[in-house]
Amino acid sequence: MSAACDASDDQFGPRVATNCRGFDFTLLFEDAVLTVIPAALFALFLIARLYFIRRDPVKVVSYRLAAYKLTLLTALFVLLVVYAVLRIRTPVLRTPSSLASDILNIIVTAGAVVLSFLEDQRSARPSDLLVIYFSALALLGIPKLRSLWMISSSGPCRGLWTAIYTITVLVAFLESTRKVRILRPLYKHVTAEQISGFWSRSVFAWVVPFVQAGYSKILSVGDMPEADENLQGDLTREKLDHAWVRSEGKHRLIKAVFRAYLWPTLSAIVPRLVLSGFTFCQPFLITATVDYFTGDAKDKPKEYGQALVGAFLLVYMGIAISTAVYWRQTFRLGTMVRAGLMSSLYSKTVFLAAEDVKGSAVLTLMGTDVERIVNSFRSLHEMWASIIEVGVALYLLERQVYLACLVPAIISLACVFGTGPISSRTAPAQKAWVERVEERVSVTSSMLKDMKSVKMLGLTEVFLGLITKLRVAELKTSSQFRKLLIWMVLISNIPLTFAPYATFAIYSIISLARNDQSLVASQAFTSLSLISLLTSPLLGFVQAAPSFIQCIGCFERIQVYLEKTPIPDSSRNEKLATEYADKPPTIPSVVSFKDVDIMWSSDSEAVFQSLTLDIGKGITMITGPVGSGKSALVKSILGEMKVRKGSVDTAFSNVAYCSQTPWVVDDTIRHNITGGTEFDEIWYDFAVSASCLKDDFQSIPAGDMHIAGSSGASLSGGQKQRLALARAIYSRFPVLLLDDIFSGLDSKRISDISANLFAEHGYFRTSGKTVILVTHTDRLLPFADNIIVLEQGAAVYKGSYKDFIDRTPGAMLKDLTLTQEVQIDSDTDKTPVEESQCDAAGSSPIDISENEDEDDFSRRDGSWEVYTYYTKSAGPWITATFIGSFMISNFLSTFSTLWIQWWSDSNSKDPNGKIGWYLGFYTAFTVIGTLLFFIGCILLFINIINDTALTLHTDLLKATLKAPWSFFQTTNVGTMTNRFSQDMDLIDMKLPIWLINTVANVSSAVMNLILLCVIGKYMAVTFPFLIATFVVIQRVYLRTSRQVRLLDIEAKAPLYAHFVETIDGITSMRAFGWRGSFQVECTKRINQSQRPFYMLLCLQQWLSLVLDLVIAAMAVVLMGIATSLRDQFSAGGMGVALNLVLNLNQILVLAIQSWTQLETSIGAVTRVHSFQKDTPGEDGVLEPALSAQEWPTEGAVAFEDLTVAYHADSQPVLKNLTLTIKPGEKIALCGPSGSGKSSLIMTLLQMTEVKGGYVLIDGQDLTSVPPSDTRLRLNVIPQDPYFVPGTIRLNLDPHAAASDDEIVHAVKRVGLWEQIQTKGGLDGDLDASKWSMGEKQLLALARALSSRSPILILDEATSNVDRETESIMQEVIETEFTKQTVIMVMHRLRYITRFDRVALMKKGELVECDSPSALLARESEFKEFYTA
Repeated sequence: MSAACDASDDQFGPRVATNCRGFDFTLLFEDAVLTVIPAALFALFLIARLYFIRRDPVKVVSYRLAAYKLTLLTALFVLLVVYAVLRIRTPVLRTPSSLASDILNIIVTAGAVVLSFLEDQRSARPSDLLVIYFSALALLGIPKLRSLWMISSSGPCRGLWTAIYTITVLVAFLESTRKVRILRPLYKHVTAEQISGFWSRSVFAWVVPFVQAGYSKILSVGDMPEADENLQGDLTREKLDHAWVRSEGKHRLIKAVFRAYLWPTLSAIVPRLVLSGFTFCQPFLITATVDYFTGDAKDKPKEYGQALVGAFLLVYMGIAISTAVYWRQTFRLGTMVRAGLMSSLYSKTVFLAAEDVKGSAVLTLMGTDVERIVNSFRSLHEMWASIIEVGVALYLLERQVYLACLVPAIISLACVFGTGPISSRTAPAQKAWVERVEERVSVTSSMLKDMKSVKMLGLTEVFLGLITKLRVAELKTSSQFRKLLIWMVLISNIPLTFAPYATFAIYSIISLARNDQSLVASQAFTSLSLISLLTSPLLGFVQAAPSFIQCIGCFERIQVYLEKTPIPDSSRNEKLATEYADKPPTIPSVVSFKDVDIMWSSDSEAVFQSLTLDIGKGITMITGPVGSGKSALVKSILGEMKVRKGSVDTAFSNVAYCSQTPWVVDDTIRHNITGGTEFDEIWYDFAVSASCLKDDFQSIPAGDMHIAGSSGASLSGGQKQRLALARAIYSRFPVLLLDDIFSGLDSKRISDISANLFAEHGYFRTSGKTVILVTHTDRLLPFADNIIVLEQGAAVYKGSYKDFIDRTPGAMLKDLTLTQEVQIDSDTDKTPVEESQCDAAGSSPIDISENEDEDDFSRRDGSWEVYTYYTKSAGPWITATFIGSFMISNFLSTFSTLWIQWWSDSNSKDPNGKIGWYLGFYTAFTVIGTLLFFIGCILLFINIINDTALTLHTDLLKATLKAPWSFFQTTNVGTMTNRFSQDMDLIDMKLPIWLINTVANVSSAVMNLILLCVIGKYMAVTFPFLIATFVVIQRVYLRTSRQVRLLDIEAKAPLYAHFVETIDGITSMRAFGWRGSFQVECTKRINQSQRPFYMLLCLQQWLSLVLDLVIAAMAVVLMGIATSLRDQFSAGGMGVALNLVLNLNQILVLAIQSWTQLETSIGAVTRVHSFQKDTPGEDGVLEPALSAQEWPTEGAVAFEDLTVAYHADSQPVLKNLTLTIKPGEKIALCGPSGSGKSSLIMTLLQMTEVKGGYVLIDGQDLTSVPPSDTRLRLNVIPQDPYFVPGTIRLNLDPHAAASDDEIVHAVKRVGLWEQIQTKGGLDGDLDASKWSMGEKQLLALARALSSRSPILILDEATSNVDRETESIMQEVIETEFTKQTVIMVMHRLRYITRFDRVALMKKGELVECDSPSALLARESEFKEFYTA
């Protein structure tokens, strides 16, 4: 017997002869497979790891942990040597490979000693290689340990191997120990994930403390661990940039992405193959189990049942762990791609011309396209794995049902090919939809950025109609994509239901025709599991294919953007700039135009033709009429214009640029001035004082730490211009380029700033700065060394001020002379302007962010109210029908499995006796289930999406438009834009998809659990515990994931805002050389957004792992009960139960994940619902509530004892003001910047908080009139002209109240008709960026002419125009508005005598009000203001 056993152990086996040992492996198999293979693999990786780690620096400060490891490993080495010697002397244990395996084991253990010490000292985290190897040994050593104890003659080797095994387990635990406390300070900043060992990372143990925190409190982004450096924007962009340079040809970006992130891509392949291996063990286990319950109990030893239990435990544990490892690597790849693409898009943006980045195209690329790429990358490895799994499943299925195996393959392949035509139509349909989304978001973003103008002009209803119309068109366009999606979903689900039916139907027909064997339990349920394993990957492939096609389209769109030609780098002039700095006298000019043709874009007409012009050192002022090309000349100096021929050379690399519309970011005033550069307090104070901002800081509670708001929403126009000037001074650049920055300032401040900067002892003169100033302010011209006059795209004059004044008409000469005299007097006056009340919108220090209530537990716990709101939007009956159709469809699908059991049981008694009965009902179940599934998809993707998308968007839009102006002063534009972009994207597509998945998976899981409970019999006792476990898991997980999802949405808002601010100020940012600092800030915001994004993925996989382990426990419990009570279970029942378990883990994971995704995605609906409820409204409704009577009819205005603030808790900006304006009266509002002039206008338009007093128009108290109605009935021309994206007709007559003749007359009256005709007439699109500031003001005046009202309000409407345009505007106002009441805020006082009265304001109070002649005749404050 001993010789026979020795011979059996010398065979490969793997099973030893039963007469030797009952149910055991052969010793040769254990040596060759369980020892040699893992040791050889470890040796290969050991050499590579030693090579890479040898040069790494030491990262720990202690040798204690290393000493413990080395002690155990040395002991293990000694024991292995002793075991090898003893084994040689024990004949019963010797095999042909025993000596080789023992020697190899000793060698790799010696190598492990060296590697353990190096890893301990030079790595911040435990060694993955050592942990995996010794963990594998701990698992693979069990069979050998069992064999040795079963061989009675093994002698001391069994005890020795027991000690070896014990030490191996201890080494595995010790090698997994984290080194947090002994890391050097330099490496203590690493994240919890980075310092965790292989198992801790793989099972997401590092996530558990965060889950506990999310369950117990309200989370913020700061509570989340930072994403490690490999997932952050700077490193991912650097890798992608290097790969981009080395890639070329078609699909260049795709090649670059895979080249940049090659190792993260490859690292998921091995765990995915392991997962496939464990997955295909399931049908073999089902076959073995059904056979076990089919045969006689005497035929199978007791150990066989125990082995089945162990096998189920091993397989399902293997599935759980390999799944977790695989998806972790996949999620890390997607997160890297996200950061790299976003950072690269921003990096490219800062190098593109302003014309190339305007609009929301890059925002769509950063948001929609990048997100779709990341989502598609999750299926990257599923694509190739699906092909392998289909082939294996097809082979195994053929062994069960012969040629019938081709049926599911044919069905699946037909579905794959059937998706081809659909996929080809999907990309164009999606592209058309995305373009519609871009158009709507662009218009919405334009509106949100200029809500002040939108409200002043009474355009809320216009935008409500316009954006709603765009939304309807968007939904109509997307319906084509959604219809294709329905067919895609239907076709992809056909294999799951129709393939099992068709296979069994064909097999039954064949067996009936051939009078062959009938369908039996073992064959049926093994086939059923294999069909599931065949159709699932095919389904995944079919579903992933369209997303990959879309992903390629997204890559191509991003690639086109990345390949755009960058603006010529100013570094090309660094040599010239250096020469200019070193030897200024030798350089003839600072800017030189040589025979250049300049145009806005490559397809537009030239603004300048054959321009030759040199601008030298000193102070050069550029002036000229509206449309003469002043702004184009400035942009060409900055390199922002297209040059068709000739050259533009500049003698500087950076320039202090102040744009015509000041660029202000949503940060503190100080940050806006310093640009985030090193803070120099002394120089900062000088820049602030020279710009006359010091007094403004004193009147703002937070001073220069006040948040400026989006586009400077909390600052007045004059403050923004002076802030931009302070920024230019603070930069200390030798060249300053100022584009009409004095247009919004009063004469006193202009005088003070001129004295501080332009006068003989001013900063610009004494420091030798070169200043190029575009101006319409004639009083500044005396300070110019050179004056350039532009007219009709040509430089008609260049010379000194003296020569220029000789060519000036007498009226101008008078003004200039007066200005000169006043200015000479002011040269000696170095005192700052008198302190004024800040007119900033919201002068209190407000954090411009969307303030979330710290006690808002609905963020954590959710609310059922939002489901009611969503259901009401969708329609209760449609929603109920949709849910009902899916529940019945899933019931029929699940019941089919039980029907197969009854069929197989019937066949065992009467082969093929009732085939028509069972097959007929099976057919009915399949057809009805598929039909109900199709009906549910139509209801969701067509009816429900159309209703909810339009209703929720309308609710959000109405709530936004009815919000008071004060709301927009404290709300970030990026946050609001995010609501209309990402939230709507969630509501439109992601929410419905998760809704359909939730309904389908939850109903399927319930049906499976009920059926499993019925079949499992005694297992039903465990179900209350299982249900309690699922509820606890779901509740704990959901509390955290819901918050993380909301934080993920909110963390993107600052990133969007930064992109928007960069696009708005791209020219200024580039001129100041701030590309680097803004890139750093972008990277910081990307890294911040990566935290919730990556954490959400980790949370989802943590949930999947926990559920997989629960399912593993269910399978083990089921098998334990079944094998212990074998007589109580039938083979068919076990087949059904195991097939249910096979699918149940995936169904439960998908059910809870989809429910959680639904909960988190419905956060977008929650945000809309909360916004609608919580946002204050200035109107009860948006529609006019006033009766249809004509009002106002006369134009009388009365302010009675008026006290006004911008917020209920802020300081008053108007105090006890009383002013009465008669019908038809022309009144001018004057005063220094920040005196309250614009506040008075905004009060008349009901855009402020009235704390006391009242305002009357024609005797009607405005408190009884909805603000939107008031603005509709008044005529307003704001300081910054605003135009609706659309046609010229829409902008000139937004309310469609004028005839074409009236519109044409208005345009002709302002002298723009010919220009409009060249741009397509009234129905041509209005591109405001192609019109000069003066032309835009004339268009605004034409709009006022087209929509007559008894009251005309002009808020510094002439401050940004030249003298000629101002004259035209004044003449039009005097002749066309003779009968209207005119209220005009003005800084330029050239035409002040033409007004009936002048109201002078200071510090929010009315100082005096009388006719101009009366005020100038006496010693009045207005006279002082006028002569200043």
